[in-house]
Amino acid sequence: VMERIFAIDAGGVYFIHMFVAFFGLATSFALERFNSARKAVDCSAAGSTRVTDTLAMIGTLFLFVYWPTFNAAALHSTTSHDRAIVNSYLSIAMSAVAAFLTVILIDPRGKIGMVEVQNSTLAGGVAMGAACGLVVTPVGALLSGAVAGIVSVVGYRYITPKLESAIGLRDTCGVLNLHGIPSIIGAVVTAIAIGAAEGTDKYKGTISDVFHKVADRSYSTQAWMQIAAIGVTIGFAVAGGLITGFIMSRMPNLPAFFEDIHEYTTPEEHNATEHGTPEGVVTADQLVEFNDKTADPNQEEMKDVNGAQEPKGVVSDNQLVKGTDDDEMAAMTEHPNSAHVHLP
Repeated sequence: VMERIFAIDAGGVYFIHMFVAFFGLATSFALERFNSARKAVDCSAAGSTRVTDTLAMIGTLFLFVYWPTFNAAALHSTTSHDRAIVNSYLSIAMSAVAAFLTVILIDPRGKIGMVEVQNSTLAGGVAMGAACGLVVTPVGALLSGAVAGIVSVVGYRYITPKLESAIGLRDTCGVLNLHGIPSIIGAVVTAIAIGAAEGTDKYKGTISDVFHKVADRSYSTQAWMQIAAIGVTIGFAVAGGLITGFIMSRMPNLPAFFEDIHEYTTPEEHNATEHGTPEGVVTADQLVEFNDKTADPNQEEMKDVNGAQEPKGVVSDNQLVKGTDDDEMAAMTEHPNSAHVHLP
């Protein structure tokens, strides 16, 4: 895209946001499509908490403040650099305003959602990434940010859930709505801004900094090249993502998704390893071992009182009732969500 098409992309709209978004989506689609067993894996831990939302908001604030300098970093001349910063600030500010207004209007309770605050408010920065160094006018920058913010909110509220229910596409972090769709909007804005410069001297003095192939191409030709770069980027991203997803689908599944304990050493495990398990504490591994010893050897899988099937290796409430006395059971019910159970 850069070496053959010579697409203008100061802020990484094509090379970062668009490519990575559609690569990830294709990977997720192939992973679910070629590994049907993933549908049965427990995903109950998916979701956010007050702590994770607060930490994510800190990241959003940093991105909001520094995004304009990220867009402008690749430009060298003072004029185009300053133009990029102003355009980016106008676009990202307007996307924040548009995102808040849209969320309030479409939410049944008229409330603001944290997902949109953390993500859709930044959509304008993505949309202005490639066009930041161009003459888009303040109105053009504001309009680009508004469209990106509105589309991003609509994507989080309607498009992502629909894709998951229709084709099983899991977009955990909503990359389609923050990076994918806004990057396409940004590429189209870039093409329009370049095409509008035909027959003018808008870039006098900064033309070599903004356009790499201006000596060989007209503005209109470069505008069509920007559109062509969209197809090339998405094509490579989807092809690579499908191959990657297929390879990953051959790997074994985790016992449960969105749980750190299956891949990382948690603080409880670390403390138990360093200092030993306190007396009277039952660890998760001990509960699993206890379950294996007390399970019916003629029945591979147990069912709970509601008839729902428990995964292998998981201690169900019925199994705990069968294998523990009243005192142990009372202690365990005091800590239903803890990996360590304090016994009397």
